[in-house]
Amino acid sequence: MKKALLFFAFVALTMVVKSQDTVENQTFTFYRTSANSTEQIDASSLNSHYFGQDIAEKLYLVKQNYTFVEAATLTSPGDKTIIRKPAIYNSVKKLEKYYKNAVKDGLISKEEGHDKLAKFLDITILIANQGTTDFESALKKAKKPEQIEHVFSEVVLK
Repeated sequence: MKKALLFFAFVALTMVVKSQDTVENQTFTFYRTSANSTEQIDASSLNSHYFGQDIAEKLYLVKQNYTFVEAATLTSPGDKTIIRKPAIYNSVKKLEKYYKNAVKDGLISKEEGHDKLAKFLDITILIANQGTTDFESALKKAKKPEQIEHVFSEVVLK
């Protein structure tokens, strides 16, 4: 009896772990909006970036759209940076780090890393003010950069 119970518990646990490892195919539809233009960015406020000036500008826009600073209060004496839609913001940061390391390790070319990251940053900027609940929950399930890439590749812009 105990062996049978342990066996079923093991099978159930295995199924849960496997379901967490895969990201289901789901299409996410968003609308093209008037995204923030990189023309309005002051070049002195940008940091240099491994993939170039245009990626630095897009990352600046992502930071502007997804983070804000909450002023200090009596109970919290220091300023706090709050992230809107942390699943999206953290996924993009993870992809940035992944592509940079992949280029350095020789797994992909610098141009390929630049193009992929630029595409995902464009999507991130466009969807900043849209309803993204399902997209965020899919990104929360995607732990590995390859899974995050897959979720972003399922985005359809109309």
